[in-house]
Amino acid sequence: MGSPAESYARVRGPKHFEHSVRKGIKLADYERELGADAQALRMLFPAGSARLWGSTPAAPKKSEKTTALAGRRVGDEVLFYADKKFVARARILGLFHNRALAKAIWGVDENERTWEHMMALGDVDESGVPAEPLLERLGIPVPLRSLTLLGDLASGVPGAVS
Repeated sequence: MGSPAESYARVRGPKHFEHSVRKGIKLADYERELGADAQALRMLFPAGSARLWGSTPAAPKKSEKTTALAGRRVGDEVLFYADKKFVARARILGLFHNRALAKAIWGVDENERTWEHMMALGDVDESGVPAEPLLERLGIPVPLRSLTLLGDLASGVPGAVS
């Protein structure tokens, strides 16, 4: 059995994915929390429904998560990981840091952190792919436990895995 944090992630991750990635959130429902990101989000999602994903802040020390948060770029591909496979992927359309919006969408974790390092996502492809062969080739331990920045095997273009 995993740690309480791992158990919490197993429960909340799928719920968050369903709510803010698969279904998307209505920007109008979060008008007050959009803050300085309102105009950019409305431009990215003119129909008013946004696909968003986030990450809690990384520990102050250097880690894979710290590197991934700093290295994400608009245009990168995000791979969603669960049950030892990539369950979905999407392209990053925008990046922003908005604690109030993240808290309104997802709440807080057991340490009172929220998923404030946010990504606006394009269309989501949910065709699952086994992750272990790719992760092993990249020297990344399986199962994946954190936001990790990967280089594209063919082109060297980075992408994030959550």
